[in-house]
Amino acid sequence: VYKRQEWADGVWNIANSGIGHTTPFAEELVRRCIKLWTYPGDVVLDPFAGAGTVNYVAIKNQRNAIGIELREDFYNLAIEKRFNNFTEDDYILKDSKEKMTNRFLTEKEKAELQKENKVKEAEEKKILNSKKQDLKAEIKKLEEELIRLGAKKSEIQKIKKGEI
Repeated sequence: VYKRQEWADGVWNIANSGIGHTTPFAEELVRRCIKLWTYPGDVVLDPFAGAGTVNYVAIKNQRNAIGIELREDFYNLAIEKRFNNFTEDDYILKDSKEKMTNRFLTEKEKAELQKENKVKEAEEKKILNSKKQDLKAEIKKLEEELIRLGAKKSEIQKIKKGEI
């Protein structure tokens, strides 16, 4: 399941998924990056293919892949542990650019609605704060008027507390 909001977090907790390469590369990390920045049918190039993680994950996610690796032992590892395990189902297109675009547009609409709601909430809060300031000013004027009429500050405090 593609969860763009979850992936937008600044920290991803991803387990290592190496297959015997000296510097294993987590498949989940690659999957998220491929899902975030490419469409099905796009070409993903990995100029330092190592054990083929990027190419493997790209193909599993309906992208085309090109990998370049100078070390024959890494190339053979990728063939043995990754590419020999593909099935016909791995090559069937399960998603499309149109479906992804529609998902992105839906998420964009939701985000825009959330933004509009936040703007409205901020405007309402501003209005309420303004009313609050107006009431405080009015209360201050009433207190001054009471003092002018001879009320004691202790009596005004009792009025504020609702004791009178």
